[in-house]
Amino acid sequence: MRRWFVGLSLVLLLAGCSGSSIATQVSDTVQQLSETSVQDLVNRLSGIEEAVRNNDWERTRALFSTVEQGWNALRVPVEAAFPDIASNIQAQFDRLSQALSVELPSSEEVRAGLSDLRDQLVALLQAL
Repeated sequence: MRRWFVGLSLVLLLAGCSGSSIATQVSDTVQQLSETSVQDLVNRLSGIEEAVRNNDWERTRALFSTVEQGWNALRVPVEAAFPDIASNIQAQFDRLSQALSVELPSSEEVRAGLSDLRDQLVALLQAL
């Protein structure tokens, strides 16, 4: 992650020195990375849904934590570009986090939260 950040910082620095076409290319690359990352989060929700169907709450929490970490890595740039969508996504993560914090969560509540989260992530994909 640190190498990626250093590399992106260097590219952005060079883009500022070399003109707008490089800056546009960097922007396009960052957008593609964001789209790929968001699509990965959407895809990972299927694993969580399966764990919920199997009432495997330990696995559900572990998979949710991974998806939440992925969202946290994307959150700041998404908030800058799409504050309303980012706020809705964060609200869904907060809702799911609270639902999963009890010893025996409600399957229906978690499924509904996952469905709403998927809808918000798809809205973000469409906005990108």
